[in-house]
Amino acid sequence: MKIYLLSDIRVQACQWMNKNLPEGSVIVYEGGNIIDLPKLNHDKFETINIDFYHLDDKEGQQEKLSTALDQADYFFSPSRRMFTNHLRLSDRYPVTANFYHDLFSGELGFNQVRTFRPFGTVGQFLLGSDLNAEETWTVFDHPTLRLWKKQK
Repeated sequence: MKIYLLSDIRVQACQWMNKNLPEGSVIVYEGGNIIDLPKLNHDKFETINIDFYHLDDKEGQQEKLSTALDQADYFFSPSRRMFTNHLRLSDRYPVTANFYHDLFSGELGFNQVRTFRPFGTVGQFLLGSDLNAEETWTVFDHPTLRLWKKQK
């Protein structure tokens, strides 16, 4: 029950970014999640929302992502929803699956620099990987958020 006394992990992540990321940073993030970066200071950062739901089938989305990544200083994933589902269904979503494969392997030039877990490291150890939990638990109720920084 203690988790419900803390501020939402999405709010905590945005507050951390407000405090720790350089002013003027460009943050590319996944669209389609339940909350759109609450409490992020949009006057301090440029944010680019990419619709990963239609990356494989909507005209212009791949070019928009490519342009956004060229400009990006950071990539932010507000839950596991996009990468888990698209990697699992890679035959159906090959472009999106390849993007996440390249992101996690470092081939896109981004390194994961911060993970925001609603239960902290100890809780994650006790509960196990969020990748094995039911989707609504880890997307809407208790998401783990990931932040990557462009290295090259």
